[in-house]
Amino acid sequence: MPLGLFGQLQGEPGEAHADTIDLKLRASLPMVGLLRALALRHGVAATGTLERLHALVALGRIGADLGAALEEDFHALTALRLRQQVADLEAGREPGNYLPFAGLSARDRRRLVNLFRTLDLLRRAAAQEFGGRTG
Repeated sequence: MPLGLFGQLQGEPGEAHADTIDLKLRASLPMVGLLRALALRHGVAATGTLERLHALVALGRIGADLGAALEEDFHALTALRLRQQVADLEAGREPGNYLPFAGLSARDRRRLVNLFRTLDLLRRAAAQEFGGRTG
């Protein structure tokens, strides 16, 4: 999880991206993958991430509060990624998944911190579901 000891955002390893976070690698893929695994485990046939999430909440496999937070996070994450990709294109760069910390508003920083905390709750729930350790 890209949060430090005191809940601050941490950049990617290495100098090239030390002041950025890879939103696809650190957030999108884990969320999509965990929801896919839980959906498969519980026979959910839906293929979309939000549809899987809604089905898991309806089955009681994910609590309503966590489900609402995950849905909000999914939308926020998508918006952040798209905003950065548009900025990349406007700057003449190939659109990517790295979000620079510089220029992030305090609101966006808090949003990301909360997103990673919620994602950790999902990870822990999935670990318990599959009989793994949560720590």
